[in-house]
Amino acid sequence: MSENKFIWSPLGGLGEVGMNCMVFQFGKTKIPVDAGVVFADDNDYGVDAVYPDFRKLLSQNIKQWLITHGHEDHIGAVPAVLHLCKNLNIEAPHFYAPPLAYALLNQKLSDSRYTGIQKYRDNIHLVEPGSELTFDDVKVKFIEIRHSTLESCSLAFQWKNLKAIHSADFKLDYHEFEDGNISLNSFDIFKGEKADFLFMDSTNSESSGQSTSEIEIKDNLEKVIKETEGRLFVTLFSSNVYRVALIAHLAEKCGRRVVLAGRSMRQTYQASKTLGLLKKCPPFNETTLIEAEESVNLDPRKVLVICSGSQGEFRSVLSKIASANHPIFRPNEKDTVLFSSKMIPGNERTIMRLIDGLLQHDIQVLWGDKAEEKIGGPIHASGHGRAEELKELVRFIKPSRVIPVHGALHQLKATEELVKEVSDEIKTPIETTIALNNSKLEFEYTGDKWDLVDHHFETIPQEKFLRFEYFDSPSRDFFLKSRKFAADGGCLSVAINPLGNVQVEMKGVVPENYNFTNEVSKEKIISEIEDFASHKIKILEKAGDLRPAKLPSVKQALEEELARMVKKQTGSRPLVFVHFTQ
Repeated sequence: MSENKFIWSPLGGLGEVGMNCMVFQFGKTKIPVDAGVVFADDNDYGVDAVYPDFRKLLSQNIKQWLITHGHEDHIGAVPAVLHLCKNLNIEAPHFYAPPLAYALLNQKLSDSRYTGIQKYRDNIHLVEPGSELTFDDVKVKFIEIRHSTLESCSLAFQWKNLKAIHSADFKLDYHEFEDGNISLNSFDIFKGEKADFLFMDSTNSESSGQSTSEIEIKDNLEKVIKETEGRLFVTLFSSNVYRVALIAHLAEKCGRRVVLAGRSMRQTYQASKTLGLLKKCPPFNETTLIEAEESVNLDPRKVLVICSGSQGEFRSVLSKIASANHPIFRPNEKDTVLFSSKMIPGNERTIMRLIDGLLQHDIQVLWGDKAEEKIGGPIHASGHGRAEELKELVRFIKPSRVIPVHGALHQLKATEELVKEVSDEIKTPIETTIALNNSKLEFEYTGDKWDLVDHHFETIPQEKFLRFEYFDSPSRDFFLKSRKFAADGGCLSVAINPLGNVQVEMKGVVPENYNFTNEVSKEKIISEIEDFASHKIKILEKAGDLRPAKLPSVKQALEEELARMVKKQTGSRPLVFVHFTQ
C-alpha cells in the first residue's frame, strides 16, 4: 500500500549541475523541494534557461512546496510553476522559503516579465531557520547551514518511524561570523536517534580537503582593493550577500566608494537590507554606496564596482563593458576586473569569451588559479563542502543510507566512494543508492529498517523541459528542434494558391554568394521544389485530399518531404513552411 511507503523522485539536479528539484512522498503526502533552472547552453537556440516539466507533478494536487535557499538553480523555476497553475487552471501550491529566498521570490512575482502570476503572492510564505512545520503527519524542520548565500537551510523530515535529512547545498565552516558560528550539532535534531536517510550535496565531492571559508579570503580581497591602481570591478553572484557586504566593508576601509551595478545586484542588496540580513554581514556605512553616474567624476582609484557577469551572461554589466556598450562604464586600460567566483560547468566558453573581450581593451583581468597565484591566496570561497566535510557529516549523522544529490554522475559516484570510506572507518554499514533524474525510489519498512523495494525510471513526456523569456511554449524539444533547423539549414517558405501555383522563398538555405556548380544552383533548387510541389498538389487534388480537414496533415507531409529533398541537394535540412493561400 502506498500509504506505508516512502517514495523519492528527483526531477532535476541529479546527473547534471543545476535545475534542482526532488519530490519526497511520505505515504500519500507529496512534498516537492526546490524548483530550479539550469542555464541554457549554446545548443539551446534563443532559450535563457531550462527547467523540469512540472505538469504531471502539478496534476497530483500538490499543496506545499519547500525551498532550501535563494539560488536560481533552486528557485528560478517557481514562476514557471505558477504560470502552469494559471494556464492549466490548477490550484497553486504554497511555497515555504527561508528569508532571503522568500524576498527574492517576492521580487520575481513583482517583475513585469511574469505577467499574470502576481496574484499568487500570498502563496509565498516566510520560514525562519529553526522553524518546524507540519504537513498532514509529516514534520519538517528547517536547519540553518552555511552556504554562499544567507539563510540557507537543510531539511529534516520525520514521518511515522522514518527520519531523513536533506543537506541541500552546504559547507561546514566553523569560523566565527557576525551571527556566531554553526556547528555540526545543528544536525542533531533526532536527539541521538539514527537517521534512516541522508540526501547529501555532491557538488564538491571530487575536491579533497576542506573548503575555503569566507573569512579566509578577506585579507586577499583587501590586498587587491588596496593595491589596484585604477578602477576596480569585482564580479560575483548577487545572491552572495555576505561577500558583497565584505567587499563594501573593505572598500570603505581602503577609501573607495562602491557602486552596486546590475539590476539583480541592487535588488538583492535592497531585499537583504529590508529583511535585516545585513546584520549578519561585515558592517559598512551606507554612504559608501554611490550611483554609477556619480563614479564618473571621482578619481578612478577611489571607485570599486561590484557587478554581475561572472558567468559570462551576455546582458550583464561586465559583458556590456567588454563590448564597450555600457552607457556609463567605458572600458579603460587602467581598469582591473576581479572574478571572485568559479566557473560553473558548461559556462567555460562564454566566460573565456568575456575575458577575451575585456583583454582586448587592455583591462587587467584576475581570475581562477592565475589570480590566486598573483595575489598569494584565494579570492573566492565555494559554498559547497569538499570531501572531508562530506565525510564529517556522514560520520556525525551515521545514516542507514546515503543518496548523493546535486551533481553530475561522476560527482555522485565520488560521494558514494566517500561514504564507503566512512563506513569502513567507523565499522558501521551504510548503504548508498545512486539515482538520476526521473528515477523513482520506493522504500518499505521491514521491521528494523527501510528497504529499497523498487528503483525504476518514470516514463516522462517527450516535451520534458521549458523556459523562455516569457514562458511562451510548453516544449523545449520541439521548440529547439525548430530553431536548430533554422539555425543550421535556413528557412524555406512554400506558398500554394488555389490554382496550384507554387511560389518559393529561401533564406539562409544556401549562401547568397556561393560558387555553385552546374549541378546545384539556387535557381535549380527553387525550380525543383516548385515542380515537385505542383506535381504533388495535382495528385492530392485528384485524390480529394485537399479538403480543409486534411490540409494540416498534407502540410506536415509536404514540409517533411521538401526538407529531405533540400538536404540531399545542399547537405543541410532547412525549416520548411508550407502555406495554402486563399
